[in-house]
Amino acid sequence: MKPPIVQRDLPVAGEVFNLASETGVDPDRLVRERLQAATDAAEARIYQLRMQRTFAQCPGFIGGDLPDGELRRGVVRVEPSKAAEAAVWLKRRFSVNPEVRLADAFGIEIEFVTRSKVRLLPGQKRRRISFEKPQQFTLDLSV
Repeated sequence: MKPPIVQRDLPVAGEVFNLASETGVDPDRLVRERLQAATDAAEARIYQLRMQRTFAQCPGFIGGDLPDGELRRGVVRVEPSKAAEAAVWLKRRFSVNPEVRLADAFGIEIEFVTRSKVRLLPGQKRRRISFEKPQQFTLDLSV
């Protein structure tokens, strides 16, 4: 004996999942994204101003590309005569790249990363920040 075949009516796709009226742009989402971007930009500006006040205390500070948030890279330009003092000052407050380079305009550039204010739980290890090594070239004078 065969089992009875049960037939059910399926709903029409046009009534359940209608994509005909979709325009492709969600105005609410666009407004939320623009508002979030404006909020992020305002917070980044406030953070940069706070960093500017902090770096005003750095010995020999000239200027630089300051980070716009936590755990972001930045570059500080200092006077060449105060580079050693500035490196010590920066190491007390930030993770500093041991390699320094000459700035295009004036001074010495020191790259750094802000440290996070996160408290570590027991058993957690602090993340180590590594900077990329500069390429080293050798000068071969043999003929």
